[in-house]
Amino acid sequence: MEALAISVRFLLYLDLMALFGLGAFGLHALRRDERVSGAVLPFKALFRLTAGLGLGLSLLGLAGLVASLGGTGLLAPDREVLEAVLFGMSGGTAWLVRVAVLALDLMLGRGGLPFGAVALASLAWGGHGAAGSWLQLGADIAHLLAAGIWIGALIAMVWLAGRPREQADLWRLHRVLRGFSSTGTAVVGVLILTGIVNLIAVTGGALPGALYGTLIVAKVTLFGLMLGLAAANRWRLVPGFETAMAEGDSGRVLGRLRASLAIEAGIGASILLIVAWLGTVDPSGLG
Repeated sequence: MEALAISVRFLLYLDLMALFGLGAFGLHALRRDERVSGAVLPFKALFRLTAGLGLGLSLLGLAGLVASLGGTGLLAPDREVLEAVLFGMSGGTAWLVRVAVLALDLMLGRGGLPFGAVALASLAWGGHGAAGSWLQLGADIAHLLAAGIWIGALIAMVWLAGRPREQADLWRLHRVLRGFSSTGTAVVGVLILTGIVNLIAVTGGALPGALYGTLIVAKVTLFGLMLGLAAANRWRLVPGFETAMAEGDSGRVLGRLRASLAIEAGIGASILLIVAWLGTVDPSGLG
């Protein structure tokens, strides 16, 4: 059951970050005509897909939690346990809000940013931050939203870099990559600050349990690798890409950009898997 819980949490994190992050990407990276036309990214289809997956994963996650607490099967939930989870816990309220906004987004297919922000923020009530202060909960929400902006941008940039290109598409890709530097700097700052706040709040400044501490070290290490790749893209590959396009020989540099973005996205997914695992681990190592 624990493996199911971690898997569902991971997929839900990834899905809701894509929903919110793609909406944010459209605002900070694309022009209005590019967002509305759907020629650059099929936003409506992506919003509906991620909203639908988010609904399914939320239902599966709830079924798993009720089964675990009630000692029943996934398809035979204990009604009293279900009611206690939904109406007696703050996480239940957050779940109901998430399902409502995802259902609305699924119908509209165009509200990735506002609906995605609410749905993604609701995940904070399913982690350790929900048991702490409002400062910790707020930091957890800010951490989730900042991570969503980065993950959504990565998904979009991998998509744009992998498409067959005309010259106009190549210059748009370059504009997007170069323009994300300012947004990315702010995102990294928020992630570092809120990550420190969350870690201190969860552990109380004490040494975390063995498994929790190992996962934190792995997460920080992978985050450092992502920063290194992002810096290499910003200061080496993107300027090289511009030079290569001006010389009419963008293929070689484009291939390196695709590989770097794919690796960065893979590392990002690995971090989300660790985050999903951390939510099931007692920081003290006693549970």
